[in-house]
Amino acid sequence: MGNRGDRLIVPSFVVGDPWTTISRAVVPYWTFFSVLPALEAFARHLEQSEPYTDIDILQFQHGVYSAGIATPDDWLRVAHRHAPRARMVGLDPRRFPHDIATLARYGPSLQKLPDAQHPWTPPSIDTTVEALAGDADIDVTTDH
Repeated sequence: MGNRGDRLIVPSFVVGDPWTTISRAVVPYWTFFSVLPALEAFARHLEQSEPYTDIDILQFQHGVYSAGIATPDDWLRVAHRHAPRARMVGLDPRRFPHDIATLARYGPSLQKLPDAQHPWTPPSIDTTVEALAGDADIDVTTDH
């Protein structure tokens, strides 16, 4: 018995928070810049996935309207086809792709996500080393 897994978070390039993603038990789908190939891959993912109830999208602001850019409206249009609730996190869409303040707003916005019903506890270092030793053909001894 785990968490529901029906909330998707879509970090973009460096705009994301792995610990919040884990501690809130949201499903991550990392993407690169806000460009059409990334949006198309996102749409394919949604078509092949179980439905989500919420999709939270973070967009890195690379500063220019360039060929192949995918706008916030483009991302939301795709997300709304697959989830009843979708939103841009920390972004002022009127300022896209120049909203550099997104970098200051998305963290506090993510902190408002609900906590996981069953919080994740990181494995101990010993457990991690044992798992790596069993799954990898590498020397993981600490005696060097």
